[in-house]
Amino acid sequence: MKIMTVANAKTVKGGITSVVNSLIEGITAAHPGCTMARHASYIDSVHPLLRIIYSLWAMLLLLFKLPFYKIYHLHSAADGSFYRKALYTFLLRLFGKKVIFHIHGSSFQEFHDRSRFNAWLIRRTLNRSNGIIVLSEQMKGLVLTYCGNEKIWILPNPIQVPAAWNAAGEGEDRPVQLLFMGEIGPRKGIYDLVEALSRLDESARQRTLLHVCGNHEIEKLKRLIEEKQLTDTCIVHGWIDGETKAAMLKNADVYILPSYQEGLPVSILEAMAYELPIISTNVGGIPEVVLNNENGFVITPGDVEALGRAVIRLTEDAELRRRFGQKSRSLVAPHDLGLVVGNLHQIYKSVASG
Repeated sequence: MKIMTVANAKTVKGGITSVVNSLIEGITAAHPGCTMARHASYIDSVHPLLRIIYSLWAMLLLLFKLPFYKIYHLHSAADGSFYRKALYTFLLRLFGKKVIFHIHGSSFQEFHDRSRFNAWLIRRTLNRSNGIIVLSEQMKGLVLTYCGNEKIWILPNPIQVPAAWNAAGEGEDRPVQLLFMGEIGPRKGIYDLVEALSRLDESARQRTLLHVCGNHEIEKLKRLIEEKQLTDTCIVHGWIDGETKAAMLKNADVYILPSYQEGLPVSILEAMAYELPIISTNVGGIPEVVLNNENGFVITPGDVEALGRAVIRLTEDAELRRRFGQKSRSLVAPHDLGLVVGNLHQIYKSVASG
């Protein structure tokens, strides 16, 4: 089989890029009979006007690749990403190519409901596709209300589950290490987390240390931390990946992602693989992997008081952290890269023979 993946360039930072990279590398390694190629439909390292020009050029460039690939795996979020992939879908189907439409978007429901045009375009695009991939049961239910195409597969986001590691030990003088990884801005709830920490009493703040790893509104976050007098409680590291991210996960005691919108965050899955208890919200596919009072606490987005209570519970109880962490490790097993890649290969075979 020859498959062309249409997605962001490898240099674009974010969870979707991480997923796409893992899937391509995993399929290539595990299934030599599959020829995988990547068509970069978007870049983010240039001026916005140049991004538009590049996206249009990339679409034209795809025309020259059409004779060589039968299956095209399109990775889409909401907004501009969906508009681009809708055009790709129309073009590819016009030339008789098979299209798998992979929905990642954390704000896909909001995008659908924003206008009649969006709802119409989503319906037409998904109905044209030969199959649809979603991240969770929750997203599958939504998509079934958006279109008449019932050929929908649930493919969990993949992660590399580490076989073993030397976790940083807890000691009397070591604060409980909280970890946040993701886009720094309102959507991921980082400002709620800072507010929750500011409301803790002095002794509780002294027992915690929050590590913030991400991009975008870094300077705004640093100013807020200073205003809340939390410079001894919060450290902003900026964007991390690779060995630095692995080291941060090994060092952490609790992972927190109080998002307002999500699909199924890769960062939560990675934290679970490192046996971390999770504090997150009841949005997207998160409640399918973070079970309240089993491997973490699930709260409502924006509930700062509940967020603070969850932090205190896990900060004060090492045995609870250990128990929740072990449960996280067992729950994340279906997201192991090898299993996910095997399921994706079966999807490719199904579409190829359909």
